[in-house]
Amino acid sequence: MGDDLRKNLPWDPCAQVVIPGTGIRIGGSIDRLDLAGDNSLARVTDYKSGKVPRGTPQLRGGAELQRCLYAFAVRSLVAVTPAVDARLLYPRKKARC
Repeated sequence: MGDDLRKNLPWDPCAQVVIPGTGIRIGGSIDRLDLAGDNSLARVTDYKSGKVPRGTPQLRGGAELQRCLYAFAVRSLVAVTPAVDARLLYPRKKARC
């Protein structure tokens, strides 16, 4: 990543996020992050390629856990600890000609 892009990010992209008291390090890439100008609010969007799950969200497959971990990472890395809205988005592919 170039220096110009890196300086515009809201945190150091090489910073590690560790869940306190566990030694567990969170890895991965956030698909989309929207931050308010003052960094007080954030929306994390994780795009999913599968079908929208039916019923109550569960940890099956890890998508819900991933959403929560990304929200935790944003709260940990942004200096002002923003309020975070984390969502899973299941875009539908409708290829009709």
